[in-house]
Amino acid sequence: MAKMEHWKLGNSGARNSGATILFLRARPSQLIWAGTFMAYDLELAQRVAQLLKSRRGVAQRRMFGGVCFLLNGHMCCGIEKRRLMVRVGPAQYEAALGKPHARPMDFTGRPMNGFVFVMPEGLRTREALKGWVNLGVRYAASLPSKPRSA
Repeated sequence: MAKMEHWKLGNSGARNSGATILFLRARPSQLIWAGTFMAYDLELAQRVAQLLKSRRGVAQRRMFGGVCFLLNGHMCCGIEKRRLMVRVGPAQYEAALGKPHARPMDFTGRPMNGFVFVMPEGLRTREALKGWVNLGVRYAASLPSKPRSA
């Protein structure tokens, strides 16, 4: 019987981050690749979920190698590795980048206008996290609701 093995790579000092590679071991000398998964900070995801739990229209979805929180079908924020992604919108983008621990969200090497990453140092307190989450919620709430898919 094949045995599943989890191999943790990268960011060994960081809790709940880095890549996890899954292998099936059919025999002691044979490994079969079963997939690679990017981990995200589960504690940060729980903190965000706690802030959003009383709000209607919130959904959670796996995206960008992490988890995203959607309000009425629009992304408001999410977690990628240990960073918070916040959708601030084009009008608030420059102001958000001027805040401590914020930087452009640049998955592909090109910044995504209206989205910022907030580094873990800027999320230590509940008030700091709440401020960023509320910024994302305000923008997502300003957009028309997306129709539900069947």
